[in-house]
This record gives sequence, C-alpha cells and structure tokens, in this order.
Amino acid sequence: MLIDITKKIVNKLISERNNVTKAVGEENKKRKETIETRAKVKAKKAIKQDLDSLGVDQDKVDDIVASFDSKLKGDNNLKAKELYKLFISHARKDRRFSDFIYNLIIKKGALPEEVFYTTRQVQGNSTLSQDIKRNIMEINTMVLFLDSANFMRSSYCLFEGGAFWATRSMDSCIHIHFDTAWIPDYINDHEKYHVPLHQGKVLTPSVFALTQRKYNELVQVLNIIIEHLNSSALHNGNEIALFEEVAFPPEIEMERKGQSPQDFMDSDFVNYWNYYVVEGKTDITQEGNIIDCDSYISEYNKNVEKLK
Repeated sequence: MLIDITKKIVNKLISERNNVTKAVGEENKKRKETIETRAKVKAKKAIKQDLDSLGVDQDKVDDIVASFDSKLKGDNNLKAKELYKLFISHARKDRRFSDFIYNLIIKKGALPEEVFYTTRQVQGNSTLSQDIKRNIMEINTMVLFLDSANFMRSSYCLFEGGAFWATRSMDSCIHIHFDTAWIPDYINDHEKYHVPLHQGKVLTPSVFALTQRKYNELVQVLNIIIEHLNSSALHNGNEIALFEEVAFPPEIEMERKGQSPQDFMDSDFVNYWNYYVVEGKTDITQEGNIIDCDSYISEYNKNVEKLK
C-alpha cells in the first residue's frame, strides 16, 4: 500500500517536472528568438550606415543588405550572441572557497554582471529567492555547485539545486566538491565535471593544500567557465584569457633547483588561493574576526556529524 502511494507521488512529481521543463524551454526559445531578431535588425542597420558613409551606390547598398539578411536567416551559425552567465551555488560558510573562485575570474576579466554570487549580492535584497530562481532558469547560465556538508545543511543551497533540477539539463552545471557524498543525487551527473577539493566526508587540513593535481583540475574547470563567458556579446573581440595547465617537472628536479610546484603555477591563482582559502581574509565572524583553518575545519565537521 505504502509503495503504491509512493510510486504515485513520484510519478506525479516527474510529470510536473517535465511539464515545467517544457514550459520553460518554450519560453526561453521565444525570448531567444526575440533577442536574435533585434540583433539582426541592429546589425543590418549598422551595415547600411557604414556603406552609406562610404558613398556606395544606393542600389548596391540595398543588394548587399538584402544578401546579408538572407545569410542571417539561412545560417544558424550566424545567430546573435547573448549574455552568458555563471551562477555560483554555495553555502555561505564555505565562502573562503567561493570567494576565491569569484574574485579570481573577476580578476581574469569576467564582469560582475556576468556572475550571480549571493554572498556578494545578498545585502539589502528582499527578493533573493526570486532572483535565484530567475538566474538559474536563464538558458545561458552555467551553474557551479560547491558541494559540501555545509551545502547539504543549507536550505538555500537545496533550493538552488531543486530549481536547477526542475528547469535545466545536467550538462549546464559543474561540481567542485569536498567529497562526492555531498553532491545531491538529483543533480549528480557528468563525472568529468566533478573536481574534488578533498577526499573523505570528515574534513582534514589537506583541503587547503594546493597540489599539482588540484591546481590543474581547477584550471580545467575555470577554463570551462571562461569559455562559457566568452560566448557572451560582452566579450566580443575582448575575450578573457584562459589559464594554462602546467606540466610539472619531476619532484627530484624541482628539489635539486630549490623550486616548488607553486613556482610553476599562475601567480594570481596562487596569491588568490593563499589570500582567500588559506588565510581566509574574507571569512569573518560577526565580531569581525577571521576564521582560521582549524576553526573552519572544526565547524565544518560539526555539520558532518549532524548529517549522519
């Protein structure tokens, strides 16, 4: 009896989810078509003005514009660019890590309006839930989930995960996690986009270590984000430069030359990691005190215990 009731509830939820996804998809398609049409009209007008300013014969101008219009209608690769965004889904208690990601990509050249980051935008915001849902539902928004025990204990994070599950496809997200156990089942897919900051449910100081492997894996994720943002019209002709993955020399060679792995890493990456993650300069208590690594780990593991 209970099993039958549960099946009915699950089937109803799945049906409602599919209906919502279909409705959102149709709305996004209409909005996208409207944006593309406006962009094409603007482009044709600009071309005509340029040709007129060069003194081109009016008949030729009309022919060129008509040809351009025909190519726009027939070539899907010429679709107008739109605004592409990143949504950082995170628990505020993990802000030393999310601050690192946000500030590093801004330093790299991303624009603040391209990144929805609630830790930065929550102050004085009385419509946060609506803003979260609207930004996650945007068709060109990539969602970065920072999965942790703190994430699993946050109602806002679970709301964000649910909104994503209900309205988006799994290939629109990336996971940076403290352990795979903290990735909610309903948004756990595409293993190649999972980057571990730590292995094991109980947090240890190794989470703060910037190892060679962790560096290159984070670089791969950051480059996926940057390539996504570079699709935006805001970066047309002014694209954000990618990070370079590093082929580190053997340990014995670095030791012989008095070098460390960080000597081969991007200097901004290392400086921002040390400032935000290791030193926790922006991870501050209500009393204005910086939360050190030991205190962060201690508080984190309390939430691990509560989730058992």
